[in-house]
Order: sequence, then structure tokens, then C-alpha cells
Amino acid sequence: MEISENTIDSLEKIICGNPVYRDKQLSPYRTGAALVAFFNQFGFDDEYESGFPARWQYTKDKIRSLNSSNKIVSVIEAAVDPRHFLGKPYEVEKAVEYINQFMKFDGFELRMIGNFYKVCEIKKDLVEVSNPFTTIGLPNHQYLLEQIDKCDTKISDNDYEGAITNARSMLEAVLLDLEELIVGERQKYDGNLNQLFTRVRNLLNLDPSRPDITNSLRQLLSGLISVVNGISSLRNKMSDAHARTYKAEKHHAQLAVNSSRTIVDFIFETFEYQLKKGLIELSMPDNDN
Repeated sequence: MEISENTIDSLEKIICGNPVYRDKQLSPYRTGAALVAFFNQFGFDDEYESGFPARWQYTKDKIRSLNSSNKIVSVIEAAVDPRHFLGKPYEVEKAVEYINQFMKFDGFELRMIGNFYKVCEIKKDLVEVSNPFTTIGLPNHQYLLEQIDKCDTKISDNDYEGAITNARSMLEAVLLDLEELIVGERQKYDGNLNQLFTRVRNLLNLDPSRPDITNSLRQLLSGLISVVNGISSLRNKMSDAHARTYKAEKHHAQLAVNSSRTIVDFIFETFEYQLKKGLIELSMPDNDN
């Protein structure tokens, strides 16, 4: 991985805790000694002593020396380690947003995976998914984000069977969470993706047999049913979850991932639209009992 000088500038400010705009600071201040300790964890053996260069210059020099190596990823991720921000008057999300606005031009971005931010390659050949559950969230939300990231990673690593498996898992996670939000409790699921999609589709008023929808929309909704059937079938024949009938190639994996993401994005948008319009209601369980 290699980052640009603009990204190096932004990273330096976050690592040092220097102002990013005039007097606007986004991260905790690091002394010269703290900067030495920060970079020594990546293989350096520096000491803080008299004649130490300016903090910003030392930081940029270290970043540049690691640029294009596999350690630059660790440096970026360590710069926004949420633990460094605990108890401090700064929000790690703001620091991440600041770095991402520059790093996206390098083809990368920081995403929250589990409890930490990870550097992820921006996949221009894959469909992007809207921010999931912006209206309301569930614990499974983080699992969904992990599945989205795994799809990208496995395609990059040529693990096409694994990407197909995660594409289905991503779709299952969304459908199960939405069903729980609307019904109020997790429903039984025996692994039949087609039946699960039908249940959620009906809850979201997406039944193609409705008499009040146009023929073109009816065709699109019917097409979604076929796509879900295809994802389920493709996963059974090509994924790493079963004995494979066919060997998956990159275009198969991209088809499965993009199809799943398109459905997920449509489901998210439909859910939030109908919720705001009052066409559906949530039946969240009472967690206080």
C-alpha cells in the first residue's frame, strides 16, 4: 500500500495531535517522547534526546520511510486506535473522517471492523451499500459490516468461493435483522433463504402480486425473487460451504456479491422509507424485563 503526500499530511496531524484547521484539533496531543514510542512499535529503535527534530517533521519522516511497505497499514490503523481517544475530548470518528477524505483518493478508506478501524481497499467494481440501519440498530449490525468487508477482502485474495458464502451471509443478516425489528423477536430460520426473503418481502409490502403496483415494478420485484434464488443456488454449487459442483471464478464472485449488495441496499432504503411514511411499525422487544 502507498499513500499520497496529502494523506501523509493528514496522518501526521492525527498522530501528533496537531491542529488540522487553524486551532481545530481532532486527536490527543503526543509529545516527542510519545511519538518515538509510537513509531518504535513498528520496528524503529529511536530515542528521544536533545536535538530531536520538530514533532511534525519526525512524524512525516517516519511515515514516508514506511510508505509502500506492509507496515504503513498498521501505522494508519494505530493512529485511530479508539483506546487512544478514551477519556479525551476528541472523537475518533472525526479523526477517521478527516483521514478518509484524503485517503479515498489513494483508493483506500478506514472502516470500523469489530472494535477497531481497519484499512480497506475501495472496490470500484463492487456495489456500495448505504449506511445500514441508520434509523435504528441491532447488535447484529456489526456482523453485517464484517460480512461486507469480508466480501471485498476475499475477492482481493482470490477466495471466490468464500466471497460467495459471505455474500449470502450478508443477505441473511439483513433479512433476519429487519424481520426482528418489525416482528419484535427473532423468528425461526432453517437456512431456507428463499422463504426468509418471502417473509421479509411481505413485511415490507413488496409482494409483486399486489394489485396497486405497476407492471414494471412488479417485474422488478419478481426479478429480485429470482436473484435471491440464484444466490442461494450459486452458494450451494460454488461456495466453500458445500462440496463444490463448479469452480467459482472472479466474475461469479462479483456477480454474487454485487447482486447481494444491490438487494441489501434496496431493502435498507425500502425499510427506512416505509418507516418514515408510517407504512410499517417497529415492534422492538422490551429489554428491561
